[in-house]
Amino acid sequence: MTPPLPLATRIWLYLYGYPNILGSLLGLAGLGLYFFGLIGPGWGYLVAGLYMLGALLAWQLAPATPHLAFAREAHAEALLEELELLVRRVRKRLPKSAQERLENLHRTLAELLPRLGEHTVFSEEGHSVEKTVREYLPATLESYLRLPPAFAHIHPLQGGKTAETMLLDQLTLLEERMQLMLTSALAEDARALAENGAFLEHRFRPYDFFKAH
Repeated sequence: MTPPLPLATRIWLYLYGYPNILGSLLGLAGLGLYFFGLIGPGWGYLVAGLYMLGALLAWQLAPATPHLAFAREAHAEALLEELELLVRRVRKRLPKSAQERLENLHRTLAELLPRLGEHTVFSEEGHSVEKTVREYLPATLESYLRLPPAFAHIHPLQGGKTAETMLLDQLTLLEERMQLMLTSALAEDARALAENGAFLEHRFRPYDFFKAH
């Protein structure tokens, strides 16, 4: 679920919105009538009434859906910025094969996140992607980077796999699932998108390489 916008942002959205613009235009028209002497006492009530009339007309003709879309798009942009910061911070500390998979995942999410922001029916799947960007992926990478490079590359852990191999498996699985979600988003297939979102929610968790030892 997308968190609520800050009060200051909501105020700016209203000020730039059609209700305020149309209401202000009608209110200015009322002021013009007053300055030209066409109305006298009670002009303030008339101006306020004209503003309210303009705002109500704008709400009817152009509802607040663009504001909601803007909020979703802004949220998607914030998530993408967080992902880019994460990739820049850890990329050079990962083995080359993991770098390549992380870059592929980054490119996929860069396409997926804006599309999730465009569709209200995909809000639950967007929540799964948000958890991936903010929780699963950073926690998994952090757990891996706490290991000495030689240990991660050589020492066998769960099932005889090294931490490096397990990291590659995790990144590959995640990238494949995000690709499926991107394909579904491009096709606007809400059912398939929901299925992949549920997979992420229930199957992908931050991987602790220390517990695997």
